[in-house]
Amino acid sequence: MFNEQKKLFVQEVTDLLLKVEKDLLLLENDSTNNDIIQDIFRAMHTVKGSAGVYNLEKTVLLAHNFESLFENIRKQELKVTNEIITLTLQANDTLLRLINADTETIIDDSEIEYLISQINSIKVQITSKVRTSVNITNFKTFYIFFEPNLDIEERGIGIDGIINDFADFEYKTISKKTDFERRQKGKHEKFFEIIVSSTYTEDEIKAVFLFVPNEYEIIEIANFNIFEKTDFNEFYFSAVDIVPEKEQRIELLKDFCNIFKEQSQFEALPEEAKSDADVLIGAEEIEKDSKSETQQIEQIRVPASKLDELLSLVSELIINNSQLTKSALNKDYEKITILSENISKITNTIKENTLSLRLIPVENIIPPYKRLIRDLSLKFNKKIYFIADGVETLVDKNIIEKLFTPLSHIIRNAIDHGIELPEERIKKGKGETGIIRFIAFYSSTNVFVQIQDDGRGINPEIVKNTAIKMGLIKPTDELTKKEIYDLLFIQGFTTAKNLTEISGRGIGMDAIKKSIQDLRGDVEIDSEAELGTSVTIKLPLTLSIIESMHLTAGNLNFLIPISNINQCLKFNSEEVKEFEKNKILLNNELIPIINISKVFNLKHNEAQNNLIIVNHGQTKTGLLFNNIIGEYQAVIKNLGSIFREYDFFIGASILSDGSIGYILDTYKLINKLTTAK
Repeated sequence: MFNEQKKLFVQEVTDLLLKVEKDLLLLENDSTNNDIIQDIFRAMHTVKGSAGVYNLEKTVLLAHNFESLFENIRKQELKVTNEIITLTLQANDTLLRLINADTETIIDDSEIEYLISQINSIKVQITSKVRTSVNITNFKTFYIFFEPNLDIEERGIGIDGIINDFADFEYKTISKKTDFERRQKGKHEKFFEIIVSSTYTEDEIKAVFLFVPNEYEIIEIANFNIFEKTDFNEFYFSAVDIVPEKEQRIELLKDFCNIFKEQSQFEALPEEAKSDADVLIGAEEIEKDSKSETQQIEQIRVPASKLDELLSLVSELIINNSQLTKSALNKDYEKITILSENISKITNTIKENTLSLRLIPVENIIPPYKRLIRDLSLKFNKKIYFIADGVETLVDKNIIEKLFTPLSHIIRNAIDHGIELPEERIKKGKGETGIIRFIAFYSSTNVFVQIQDDGRGINPEIVKNTAIKMGLIKPTDELTKKEIYDLLFIQGFTTAKNLTEISGRGIGMDAIKKSIQDLRGDVEIDSEAELGTSVTIKLPLTLSIIESMHLTAGNLNFLIPISNINQCLKFNSEEVKEFEKNKILLNNELIPIINISKVFNLKHNEAQNNLIIVNHGQTKTGLLFNNIIGEYQAVIKNLGSIFREYDFFIGASILSDGSIGYILDTYKLINKLTTAK
């Protein structure tokens, strides 16, 4: 049970800190945004409280200091600066490492001490102010009843850790009670009644009880600081604490608050208006914050409506299946046909809905890129503005995760090789701030992601000359612009004159291409010298199920993704024999042909008269098969380590008759055969 609770804690806090990073990057461009400042403050408060439950001392200490820093900011005692943003990002990184480590000893004490010392040096800037009075309208008073369940300690949650989190509150009263008879009701013998006045919101106080969400009650009893009334503690312990029923204690507290409220409002009136107090008192309430606070539950990423719809479909499937069984027993073949069609439709809908659960917006990977661009632009003294378009585009979660590294490398290259220094850009007549643009969009059954920059671009002549020097091409070779830029994907190829920490070593672009191809995608580069560069990645929408064409060659079944197919042609045996040198002239284009039976040494079949024309980059290739069976929705299964060297197989799928269909990656197959020649 403890491990499950700890996993939940790590996930909750990790999601919270990732949101803090996103908020910090937004705050840098909108430094007076109080909503963002409040969100960061609340997050640090929650991290501190949650970590305290698990006795994570370093995490608590660091989060507390940054919570205090943003408390000063939200009180407008400090202004947001780049120094504060950078420092908080560093602290956020450290907190992430602390939370996700098996032990806090992974972080040296000196790192924590350094960050705290930096905070203290910033706080020196705060002008000393004497608090002559407390503005009670900024305070609220809450009644909290905390009654932990009997198994709280078995779940690895410390009661004292929760109570100790109230140590930071200047105005509070905590009454600890013990009743061993409560154990019979599944409750811990210790329970607590807490009265606290603070500028914290109710949600911020609730964060203390993040991992005991059903074991406390919190009620706002006043919208001012009740502890400003000097006799409150005496009233509480002499008149409230002795009353046995909780509801009666709450009523007494509310009555006391109402009396104090009326008195405070009366004392606040001008002397000349006090004679009209009967009219004025109670006529104007202190305005409450009408802004609704929404708390995201990061672990639930699926809308409830989608789950309800799936449940409804499953129920419908069960009913139809039951009717199908009954019809089969009664040999009611007409009804069997109808039910079979119904089940097929329901199954299709379930498939589509289930796949949609895996689709998440590319927006999820944008914040780390903003951080990367910010850090590298500071490192290389470059000014860069990042724009993200189409972030609502939905992509399979697995693709999003595997796309992160190649996109990071592309962005690094854009910063290091593409975007010029401000003074260089000004000389060229450009603005001193470079632009990196992230674009995502759909096209047919694919999703495209582009990284564009308006930097110095790539000179095709330099690329070509470098390739000649490396012996990759001959000086007499005539290459298209695309073919020249494709040279950049060759392992070890680089035009960089100087090596840097992030690029220029001749590695990376080949790894990017391999990573994208592993996702059944493709990548292309386009560029204009002095205008900029665009890297375009083409990807499938999902890795789980593909729309494919079922084909046979010899005694094997093959599946090719529909998105790869350009055209299907049928020839008679004599026409096939007339293909000269394995090529065919089609629409004034000479297309190479690959006989699949020969490639895989399959039993020869003369009736190989079905030609599938597939796209291969900017060219086309024909694949010769025996039969075209038809379209098939293939659920992809891994082939295992035995097929590791046959990387031109995406995987396999179980066909309707129980046999296996091998899914071909035509791009890799054609490349392998071309290279072999």
